[in-house]
Amino acid sequence: MAFPTKLFDILSNNDNDTDVIAWMHHGRGFHIHDEDRFLKEIAPHHFRLTQIRSLYRQLGTFGFRR
Repeated sequence: MAFPTKLFDILSNNDNDTDVIAWMHHGRGFHIHDEDRFLKEIAPHHFRLTQIRSLYRQLGTFGFRR
C-alpha cells in the first residue's frame, strides 16, 4: 500500500487516537498532536520510521506542505 493511502487509513480509522493524530477542523489537512506517541504507538504498525523527520520527508515527497 502506498504511503498516502496508509496515512489516509490512519486518519480515517483513528477513533481512539484523535489526541495523537487527527484531521484539522476544515478537513484539508491533519495535525500530529503528540509526535512521540505517534512514533511509538501508531507508526510501527504502518511505517518503518524511527524519527518524525522521516515522516515529514515522506510527506514532502508526496507534495504535502506545512
